[in-house]
Amino acid sequence: MKHLYPKHLISSGLMLISTITFLQPAAAQCPAGSISNTAGNYNNGQTVCISTNFSGNIKITNGAKMVIISGGNFTGNIDGNQGSLIQVKAGGIFNPGTANNLASTILIDKNGTATLSNAGFSNGFGVTNSGSFTWGSFNQNQAITVTNTSCGTMTFSQDINLQNGSTLNNSGNMIMQGLNANSGTTIDNRGRLTVNGNINFAGLLRNQWQAIFKGGTNNFNNGDSIINLYTLTFKNAIQGSFKMRNEGLFWVGGSFQYNGGGIQMNRTNAQVRVSGALVNGGTMKGNGKIYIAGSFSNGSGTLTGKSSAEKLLINQSVPNGSATNVQQNSGMAAEDTATYAGGAGNPDVSCSMLLPMVVSALKGTYNGDVINLTWSTTSEINGKQFMVEYSTDGLSFTTAGAVAAKGNSTEKVNYQYQFSKVNNATLYFRLMMVDVDGRTEYSNTILVKTVGAQKITAGVYPNPFAEKLEVTTTLTKSLPVNVRLLDMNGRLVKSQVYSGQSGFNKWTLTGLSELNKGLYIIEVMAGEERWMQKIIK
Repeated sequence: MKHLYPKHLISSGLMLISTITFLQPAAAQCPAGSISNTAGNYNNGQTVCISTNFSGNIKITNGAKMVIISGGNFTGNIDGNQGSLIQVKAGGIFNPGTANNLASTILIDKNGTATLSNAGFSNGFGVTNSGSFTWGSFNQNQAITVTNTSCGTMTFSQDINLQNGSTLNNSGNMIMQGLNANSGTTIDNRGRLTVNGNINFAGLLRNQWQAIFKGGTNNFNNGDSIINLYTLTFKNAIQGSFKMRNEGLFWVGGSFQYNGGGIQMNRTNAQVRVSGALVNGGTMKGNGKIYIAGSFSNGSGTLTGKSSAEKLLINQSVPNGSATNVQQNSGMAAEDTATYAGGAGNPDVSCSMLLPMVVSALKGTYNGDVINLTWSTTSEINGKQFMVEYSTDGLSFTTAGAVAAKGNSTEKVNYQYQFSKVNNATLYFRLMMVDVDGRTEYSNTILVKTVGAQKITAGVYPNPFAEKLEVTTTLTKSLPVNVRLLDMNGRLVKSQVYSGQSGFNKWTLTGLSELNKGLYIIEVMAGEERWMQKIIK
């Protein structure tokens, strides 16, 4: 899942209004009940949250989870057993020194970053990347699954050895060096796949958009098969025996030594284009086109059109071998990847449109002895549940309960949750959305007042700040005002008490130039009222 909330749920200004929501930026937050920045062993569903530079060693087992939020940078050693989860949120960095027998599932959110240079993989390991993922060595001996979504960029800095039934799924931008793939392995490309080095391929290649092979040596021998539905390009020569279904453009920049297996073309605008010589020792059939810029030898090969009415077209005469229902067209144009648009490719939608849950703002109203929380979705894909979390201070949250998601829907779905533990004058609420893959994201945070009426409104400028902050408040009566600046772990950084007057007030909080860059919380307290907003330095 990716990116659950549209931009209109984010507001730059906050105001406390009795029984009505205010919007707060849905920045990455540590999950309720998690342990922050602490080395050790985690199991039985525990969660460790990395929110800063952290080099301690962590082991996660039995369904435990490590979450790296914005500002978090994990550089320690990680040991993750099967069933555990590592999630890198937007702005988070996962760069372990060593990954020992890694069997965890890794989820990289959009704008998250991961680098895996020194790792050994075990059964159960899998990756879903919607951010930036860089691999070092990739010599696995287990059946693993790697998925790069349409939002993701995945780079392999060394040659790949794909084996033991492993699968690479790409819907974004995947860049490889050399590629060696054994029989039984699968590459499913729905985005842009680039291989810069040599390839020795004996697996299944399914290309539904753009695959580009730039190496000098391209061997496809005894391969499972190739399915090309859009553009499959080889910069240099290619040789081998393989089965291929071509419904797009199969372009060989050098010579093509085809030793057999069978190439089937099922569309009239499907084309095999060879910029060098073609030596055909196999079977090419269907109702597509064959364009050869160099010499052509059919040898022991066979060319067969679909029927007398739907012939196989070729730009040269057939010098030898077998040819049935074949028509020469010397004026045939050579299809080019820059202009080709006739394939049957079915690429994923663009990254910006991948919103598995489009969720409205969370709202809350106090009625008697319960708080009624409401929200809705206009579309859902693979949703699992909504975890309702509450807090008395807006910083530390506790899980109140769960509401099952419909899962998959293109219509509006309304949700509600009744909260009855009303034991505080003000309570904060937020939703944690969970999809079937275990990926999570947070909604806006709201404040619901259970007593009294609005007394203050406030604002802060500038945001981002550098050396000072101007804080403004509007009060219904004169009373002391406590202005506090806290870091994202709730630690007090700066505090100042002012004498507030009825009406408009303006103060300057100074001495902030030495603070580290990052997220902070500005808090304005006047009597029983509290106003809070996240700010950036």
